[in-house]
Amino acid sequence: MLRDTVMGMLDTRRYGALAVFLAAAGSSDALWPHMCELADAARRHPDARPLAVCALLPDDKRAELERRGAMVFADPSSAIRTIAAARPRPRADRQAVHTIDVELPAGALDEAQSMRVLSMAGIPVLSSKVAHSREQAAALAEAAGCPVAMKILSADILHKSDAGGVRLDVGGARDAADAYDAILEYVKRHAPGARIEGVLLAPMIKDGTECIMGVHVDPVFGPVVMFGLGGIFVEVLKDVSFRLAPFDVAEARGMIEQTRALALLEGARGRPPADIDAIAQALCALSQFAHAARDRIASVDVNPFVALPQGRGAMALDALIVRKPAAGSGKPA
Repeated sequence: MLRDTVMGMLDTRRYGALAVFLAAAGSSDALWPHMCELADAARRHPDARPLAVCALLPDDKRAELERRGAMVFADPSSAIRTIAAARPRPRADRQAVHTIDVELPAGALDEAQSMRVLSMAGIPVLSSKVAHSREQAAALAEAAGCPVAMKILSADILHKSDAGGVRLDVGGARDAADAYDAILEYVKRHAPGARIEGVLLAPMIKDGTECIMGVHVDPVFGPVVMFGLGGIFVEVLKDVSFRLAPFDVAEARGMIEQTRALALLEGARGRPPADIDAIAQALCALSQFAHAARDRIASVDVNPFVALPQGRGAMALDALIVRKPAAGSGKPA
C-alpha cells in the first residue's frame, strides 16, 4: 500500500518532491523491507523525484536507505527545509556557473593545507606562517608587528581549543616563544598520539563580523553549502541557510538574505555595514570548488569567516577540509 500510494503520486507528475512520514513505525522490522522497496521504486521511477523518509531509524538502516537514494530525517520539519533548500534552479543559472577544480594534497589535510587549497579555489584566506621552534615563533611574532593568534598545526587534531592548542592576542617575541612552548606541552599531554607539524601564527583580526560557511557532501544530493553567523550565534540560534552546489553570486546573496544575519551584516547599533558582496563571492567560489571536488571531499568547515567593513573584503581565519576515505579503508584518499 505504501509503495502504491507513492508511485501513484509520482505518476501524476504534480509533485517536485515527496516526504513520507512514518515516525516510530519506521523502526518496525515488518515495515523495513517495504521501506527498502519504496526507496528502490522511487529511484527507478521514470519521473523520479527527491524522496524524504521521516522515521526513527538506527544508523545502519538510515545508511542503507541513503544508499538506495532516499533522504532520511527524524524531524519532518528538517525534511521540508532541506527539500526547499534543494529546489531545482533554472537551467540558465546552472549553465552560467563554472566549477573550480583544485588538486588536493594526499592524506588528511591540516589547517595550513586546507587554507592553501581554499585560496587556490578563489576563497580569500588570512595569511599565516608556521613556526617549528620557539625561536621561529618569536621571530615571526616580532615581524608581524601586531598581536597574533597561535594555533597548533596537526591534521590529527580537529578541535584545537579543546586540546589546548590555541593562544590569542599574543604580543611580542618573548610572549610568542612562551606561548609556543605552552601549546606544545599542553597538546602533547592531551593528544599524545597526534602528529604535530608546528604552530601557526597569524595576525589578530578584530574589526569584522564572524560568519561560518561550510560544505557537507550528502549521499543523495551531493555537496550542500551552508552559511550563517559564527560564534555563539550558530550554536544558540542555529540560524543557517543551505544551497546545493554549484551556484552563482546571486544565489549566494540569496543565502545571506535568507538568514537573520542580514540585519547584523547590514549594520546594527552603530556597527558599520559588512562587506556582503565579498561574502557572496566567497560562497560562490566555495560552491564551485565543492562541486568539482565532490568525489574527493566529505566536508569543508570554514569557521570563522570574517566579513570586514564594506569595501574591505572578507577572509577565512580557520578552515578544515576532510577528504572522503579511500575505497575499502578508513583512511583519507
